[in-house]
Amino acid sequence: MVYKVKSEGPILRTIITLYACSLPILGNFFSEDVIYIYFGLSFLLIILTTNIQFEFTIGDSFLLDERLLFRKSLYKKRMDPKEIKQIKFTRIGWKRKGAIIQMEKGLSIHITHYTPVSAIAELMEFAHKYEIPIEKTRDFKILEKWKM
Repeated sequence: MVYKVKSEGPILRTIITLYACSLPILGNFFSEDVIYIYFGLSFLLIILTTNIQFEFTIGDSFLLDERLLFRKSLYKKRMDPKEIKQIKFTRIGWKRKGAIIQMEKGLSIHITHYTPVSAIAELMEFAHKYEIPIEKTRDFKILEKWKM
């Protein structure tokens, strides 16, 4: 199943508002050319950050972590069960569950804020199916006990 990161709309709207409010202040200190460059770069940054997507796929015999920009793949990492050293299940914030996939070689992959939230349960089933060592933090066990 494919899992996606939830959009951070309110945060991006706040950033856009701050940029828009800072333009009149900058007008007092800089020439018009600098303001146009600032506005252009700010607009470009906002467009790029709002179009980045994160996808995590749990297949029958693999895991796939992918970063997309305008629906074109920027980064793709396929993980087979034999390449995974351990999966550590942890608590994120107050009541969200997350996981850290530790690889035999390379960087760890953090699985947080994916929707639907069943991603962590399915990842745990994947680990049991392929006998991948798992570790649960004390806080994660508390969330499991509370059925969150």
